[in-house]
Amino acid sequence: MLTQKLLDLTASFGADWVNYVLIGVSIIDVLIGRWLWQGRPRGAVLALVMAPVSFALGWLFALPYLIVMAPLRAIGAIVAWPDLRR
Repeated sequence: MLTQKLLDLTASFGADWVNYVLIGVSIIDVLIGRWLWQGRPRGAVLALVMAPVSFALGWLFALPYLIVMAPLRAIGAIVAWPDLRR
């Protein structure tokens, strides 16, 4: 029911912008993954910043992968923080 209310809300403002936000967040997620793979701390910081956005979009679009992976990515970034190069 909450998803339907959110979809009705986005439809009233034009649903195209939400699709573009999801695409943009997905591109940023790829960048986060690359930076974390390289051991850069800014990847961890950006992962923590983008986790709530990814979670909200996962909830909005009813995408279980984003709902599960956003908090796990944030936890992983916190756990890996001491091992990242500075």
